[in-house]
Amino acid sequence: MDRLLSIAIIGGGFSGISTVMHLIENASFPLAIYIVEKQSELCKGIAYARKSDYHPLNVRAGKMGVLAKDP
Repeated sequence: MDRLLSIAIIGGGFSGISTVMHLIENASFPLAIYIVEKQSELCKGIAYARKSDYHPLNVRAGKMGVLAKDP
């Protein structure tokens, strides 16, 4: 029986979730991925947890994305 590789990601903000996406996309064997986040919601890091609807970007929104092939 093959062993399952377990990976813990500390932080469920943009960087943590992006890391999970890249691990899943590039995995060639089964993974058990655990996300450790102290907040009750994922993806609410500093950049996205603000109360303001205005977020200046340094990249056009149409070119943004976690996966290079899918902006």
